[in-house]
Amino acid sequence: MRRILILLSAIAGFAGPAFGAGQAFIGLHDEGSNGWGRDIALREIFEDKLGFNSVNLNNDATPNEMAIRVKEFLSRPGEAVDRRIVWVNRLSESHDNPCPRISNFSIQPSVPTLIFGPECLAEYLEPKLGGLHVKLRELPLSKPETVSDRWSNVAPLVFIALPSDNEQIIVKANELILAILEKATSGYVSPSSILQRLRYELTHDGSNYTPSIDAFPATSAWSRRFLTPDVDLSMFKPRFISAAILEGGLRWSKDNSFGLYAKPLNRLPPSVWLASDTPVTVIRRSRGGDMGFVKTGDNLFGWIKLDVLD
Repeated sequence: MRRILILLSAIAGFAGPAFGAGQAFIGLHDEGSNGWGRDIALREIFEDKLGFNSVNLNNDATPNEMAIRVKEFLSRPGEAVDRRIVWVNRLSESHDNPCPRISNFSIQPSVPTLIFGPECLAEYLEPKLGGLHVKLRELPLSKPETVSDRWSNVAPLVFIALPSDNEQIIVKANELILAILEKATSGYVSPSSILQRLRYELTHDGSNYTPSIDAFPATSAWSRRFLTPDVDLSMFKPRFISAAILEGGLRWSKDNSFGLYAKPLNRLPPSVWLASDTPVTVIRRSRGGDMGFVKTGDNLFGWIKLDVLD
């Protein structure tokens, strides 16, 4: 009972400055990047600027070894005021399925945790009440009043999907996450703002990656406590990203209606049907080149068949 009360108290004040231990687990396989320089930068960011106690670098581990280490890292006991970060991009030797092949793998963190990992890792999240999943719809940078502040007795968890099917976009995503972490020292970075940047700034063609976020409870998607120095967060305000940064112009469909897909797979039905007068901006193209990841005039994100456009 005492642990539950402490946990509820910490979650209720999750945007506050009080911290316990901070631990980061990093496991990246991105050939061709400056791994040594990145590792030094990560230690400086987490330990010197964000006040984490340790940075656990696992870049020399095989993907299968990495999965075992991640599971052990997440299950370590801790306090409700602690925080943990996991950033990995392959947990299996298979390039077709980068997620764990070990039995009984599940993501059940014991303290507040933010995870960056391949899209398929979301399948291992333990379902919880009061969660939030966003893939197609807009996620505002400030918490809407319609999102409940109801808390549970489980540690907050946010999972942000990263690409895993194209080496170049994996490297670009890693560079973007590193840049985001460097900005986190200013106190304004939240999971919602990270999703926004992944949607707008990854413009490299040739990947079927769809940015998404899962948050338990829902309000943790807007928490700046995962990545911030130990300061009063009321000093900082979120920075909004304008759609003006998109280089592509507006385009319209030549059909009466057209489909918006959650994944660039023609065999799947569309998630949403859009009217022909709905403008879209093509951000990048799929692995097959026949579908584009777009932002619509209704602030939806997803995939469309490019041959429907004028």
